Amino acid sequence: MARPSRKRASLWAGAVHKPWRDPMAETLLKGRSASRDNFLGVAGAMPRDAKGFGHNSFKIELAKSIVVRALSQATAKEALS
Repeated sequence: MARPSRKRASLWAGAVHKPWRDPMAETLLKGRSASRDNFLGVAGAMPRDAKGFGHNSFKIELAKSIVVRALSQATAKEALS
C-alpha cells in the first residue's frame, strides 16, 4: 500500500565534503506517493551526470541504493510519528 504523497521534499546528496541539492529529483517526487517505485525513479535521476573510473564505478549503483533506502526509512519514520 502506497503512503500518502508529500507536499514538499528536499533531497540532498553527496558522499564528499559538500553535499548538494538536486531540485530536478525533488520535482520527480512532488505530488507523488511515497512508494519504492517513485524512490527508484528519483534514485535513477540523481546520479545522472556521474561517471565512474572503472575502480569506483560501483559507487554509482551504491548511491542509487542509498537514496532508495534513505527515502524509505525517512517516510517510514514519518508514518510512525
